Amino acid sequence: MVDQSAYEPYGEKVVVEGTAEPFAVALRAAIEASGLSLDRIQYRLRRRGIPISVTALSYWQLGRRRPERAGSLVAVRCLEGVLGVADGALTGLLAPPRPRGRVSRSQKRVSLDTLWSADRASVSSLLEKFNAGMDISVWCRSVTMI
Repeated sequence: MVDQSAYEPYGEKVVVEGTAEPFAVALRAAIEASGLSLDRIQYRLRRRGIPISVTALSYWQLGRRRPERAGSLVAVRCLEGVLGVADGALTGLLAPPRPRGRVSRSQKRVSLDTLWSADRASVSSLLEKFNAGMDISVWCRSVTMI
């Protein structure tokens, strides 16, 4: 188990979802071992054509965020060189990127037949209580069109 006290410079633990994030712990250790400040690391990355904010570097080392986008992954590869760690030492600890964007409607849509197939009689009786005056199959088609 990793001693979290060494990674709590601002009173915040390097924790994601209840467990230490390996990338954050390794990045923090590499930064400390390099003796460079986040400002100096940012400066060196920018000289190599990698624009990155000090805030992003801080969030990565604290485990608040993780690099996922293409530009961030390039920055991490370059960061390995700036910090003097082996190629892949940090990038190899990154989890696969999380899905981004909206889920399409076709992925969310569930047919009413699937939902009501086991209990059509109960739904029919419920519709009768509300005096819907229509057959369950007609009701299902009308709701599907909405």
